[in-house]
Amino acid sequence: MHVPGQYSGGSGTGYTWDQTLQDVTIKVPLGASSASVKCSFSARTIKLALDEAGTSPLPASEELSAVIVTGESLWVVDKDGGAATLVITLHKAVPGVWDRLFASDPAPEVAPALLDGFKRAEPKSKQELLKEAKARLAGELEGPSRAKPFKLCDLRDVERTITPTEEGMPELPVLIISGCKGCKLTLAPELSVIKVQIEHCTDTRIDVQARVLTEIVEVWRCERAAVRLGAKAATLQVDKCTGLALTFAQADFFDRLMSTGARSTSVAFEDDTALGTTIDFDSLQQERPQMALSEDIDQFITRRLSATGPLETELVIRLCNEFPTTEREVRELHAHAFGQRS
Repeated sequence: MHVPGQYSGGSGTGYTWDQTLQDVTIKVPLGASSASVKCSFSARTIKLALDEAGTSPLPASEELSAVIVTGESLWVVDKDGGAATLVITLHKAVPGVWDRLFASDPAPEVAPALLDGFKRAEPKSKQELLKEAKARLAGELEGPSRAKPFKLCDLRDVERTITPTEEGMPELPVLIISGCKGCKLTLAPELSVIKVQIEHCTDTRIDVQARVLTEIVEVWRCERAAVRLGAKAATLQVDKCTGLALTFAQADFFDRLMSTGARSTSVAFEDDTALGTTIDFDSLQQERPQMALSEDIDQFITRRLSATGPLETELVIRLCNEFPTTEREVRELHAHAFGQRS
């Protein structure tokens, strides 16, 4: 009954359990192989009916720690020689990690050990994040491209068009717009930049008509900002922004949006008004009541899952080998694994 993506669970007196992102597997020894058993489920309980030959240490009336989907929960008696084991698979109503099987169980001193599936590290300090950002920027500025940063910082209530003839503009700039408030900035179509970084801006509108060579735009800790993409920006990274409005001149300019702690962030397309969506960390948390998400480390990906489908936002998780995937892809992997074993 075990599949890739397991979590180590725990054990009661005489039974054991472990879990995947979507399922919980319980193994209950029945004693004599002649024991007969019937098992049924409600939203938060398991009901066992055993004959006199069978004994079970599984509590009969205790509530589970979270809700299950009764129609997708299964049980089977596994007989191996003279011993019989009841194997119960509970399908979680909400994907996540249970820290206990029954609500009355004591909280574990150590969180369930990760065997595979997703993991989330402790939030990094501001100093660590700044150090990593500087290291990334240094890497981008080294090598044959001779790229150099060009900064627009702390502007107030100005309207300005940025062109290649801007004083101090390098041949291949990494454009950094930082700390601006109440501004309207346009990156001219004749300008080419390595990438665009927008940070700590408030009530500022930025129209990116310039060619972005890496097709990467990063927006960090902005409030009520608006960014229009009039050129291809296939990958957007949005971190800790509130009230950010992203508008693409064409849907073809967009591939994916990676976000962390984004609130009230809208995505719109001038050539396809029906395709737009909104990303809001608090709403995404409400959709996952069994998971304690972190606005600092939990990352979401917004994209089309099919060529003509809507934009969908999924939680990014990492396997034990650091390979990034999503909740949906893990569920599909588990369903495929169970299907192969049935």
